[in-house]
Amino acid sequence: MLWRPWVHLPQNIFSALFSVKLDRGNYLLWKSMVLSLLRGHRLDGYILGTKPCPEPFITNERGHQPNPAYEEWVTTDQLLLGWLFNSMTSDIATQLLHCETSQQLWEAVQGLVGAHTRSKITLLKIEFHRTRKGGLKIEEYLNKMKGIADNLTLAGSPISNLDLITQTLSGLDNKYNAIVVQLTDKEELTWIEM
Repeated sequence: MLWRPWVHLPQNIFSALFSVKLDRGNYLLWKSMVLSLLRGHRLDGYILGTKPCPEPFITNERGHQPNPAYEEWVTTDQLLLGWLFNSMTSDIATQLLHCETSQQLWEAVQGLVGAHTRSKITLLKIEFHRTRKGGLKIEEYLNKMKGIADNLTLAGSPISNLDLITQTLSGLDNKYNAIVVQLTDKEELTWIEM
């Protein structure tokens, strides 16, 4: 008996809608959500290419016959393709309408938003290194630095706690020098403690 993934899924994965739709700014979050859901239902092989499409026909004692495994693979793949399109904003999806399989779509998404992600990482790192407290209130400055670090993590280029603290302290005005000295003397300083 052939395994029919869409029959064995609790509450049918293909009817599930994403609360976060893929756009140009959230690729890594979207990818993480999609992969975990598909891995949990043993469907990731379709998009990753580890479950290749079977031959459309088989030859057996009855001769040349349609392959039922092929038909089931195509059915599952097309359901997955539609589900993936539904997990994207229309702006992204319309640029990928040429994709005919879920694997083609997966690879095209990486190409489409990958360059954007790399440029976003570069811009965020520049902002991270250039940001100074200046006229900001201390709370605003700390929130801004943490926000940039969080965005870098979402973009796939996390900043270590030590780098976040070091860069944040270096962006403070001279009037904070005494505090900076006290904090830099502490071992294992966390963001919360700072």
